[in-house]
Amino acid sequence: MKQVPSMDQWLKEAKADETAAKCGMYLVHNGVVREDAKAKVRGGDESAPQVTGMTFSYDKEKVDAAIEETYNMPGIYYIRTWLAEGELRRRHPAPRRRRAAVPRRDHQEHLRRRAGAPLNGGREAGPQHPSPLR
Repeated sequence: MKQVPSMDQWLKEAKADETAAKCGMYLVHNGVVREDAKAKVRGGDESAPQVTGMTFSYDKEKVDAAIEETYNMPGIYYIRTWLAEGELRRRHPAPRRRRAAVPRRDHQEHLRRRAGAPLNGGREAGPQHPSPLR
């Protein structure tokens, strides 16, 4: 697979370009292989299996033609593209670490009320029949 270019370096080069004074925004689209299949996301097929990878290719002449056409749009002054090719794999996210929940002060009263615990240091009575926390 081709080496992914540095977006920081690309932005540095774009901002040094002679057209930089005309540019108000630089848009970077960093597409990734997502886990949900298009059939599930767009078609609602809940039985579609998770995606683990894909094969990607493109027609360079069509990409170049699209770039030239885009330069004809008003307000477009700088375009740079890079497309991955070949077998692309979904990156599995790092496992989430579970953290102990510490309720904020404004939630503590709510939790005490639901549990039937005295509120405000016992100055108010909670419900007679506490409901379980969910």
